[in-house]
Amino acid sequence: MKKRKDDLTDAGRKKKGIFGMALAAIAVMSITIFASCGYQPYEANVGQITGQAAEQTTEQAAEQTWVDEKQENENLTPKDTEENAARTYDPEDYGRIVEIREEFTNENTEEITFYYEMENFYVNEAFENGDKINDTLQKIYDKHEQGYKKYAETRKEGSGSGESGRTPYDWWHLLRLTFVGEQYISIVYNDIAYMGGAHPYSYFEGITIDCKTGEEVSSSELLGKSDEDILKQVSEEMGMDMVAFWDAIDFYLTDSKIVFFYRMPNYWDDVVWERQNTL
Repeated sequence: MKKRKDDLTDAGRKKKGIFGMALAAIAVMSITIFASCGYQPYEANVGQITGQAAEQTTEQAAEQTWVDEKQENENLTPKDTEENAARTYDPEDYGRIVEIREEFTNENTEEITFYYEMENFYVNEAFENGDKINDTLQKIYDKHEQGYKKYAETRKEGSGSGESGRTPYDWWHLLRLTFVGEQYISIVYNDIAYMGGAHPYSYFEGITIDCKTGEEVSSSELLGKSDEDILKQVSEEMGMDMVAFWDAIDFYLTDSKIVFFYRMPNYWDDVVWERQNTL
């Protein structure tokens, strides 16, 4: 296992000069949606989208507002214990990030009415089933992007700013890789949606993929328990008065833990189970 991890890390580091780095993790409450391998097949498609939206047409003040809002939301992360947060995995060591930005304008006023930005992570070729893993990741990214585009249509004829005078946006933000191993890779994303009101909404999403199959795995598949039993136990340990739904709770893996978290920040503490007792 250690040699495998070293091979993956060394292969990834050789790519640093080729693949750039964006930022570092999960998921949003947005009215639009709830919901280890360099990868070439999507390059043309992503490049086309990026090229169409590459020019920064937003005014400098609006851009600074967006930067400030991103920094504000950096602190909206699942509540990790010090032990869980101790081990980090640099995305540059295991793949690359493709940044996408697209803006939408009012045809009459040419004012930007909505924009979205995405940080899509793809694993590199060191992973045996990298193409399958990236296919799975792409489907997840496409689902979110379709939601953003759908929301953009609702603002097509609207104003470029909301109640606060800021342009509405969606930001698919890679928080971090929480685990990379021979069997699994686990990623945490933060889907931040600003609809023009007083503040953005933040919704976290965990993505755990079986490297052997390239498919996303559920906690029930990992633990050999039913979704109902897992939700009941997690809800009780969180101190909820009733059993939650998967729309409200998600999970990710670390080196030694499986961590269940509430998708919206600042409500309940994480539930942390030892992996060696369950996986």
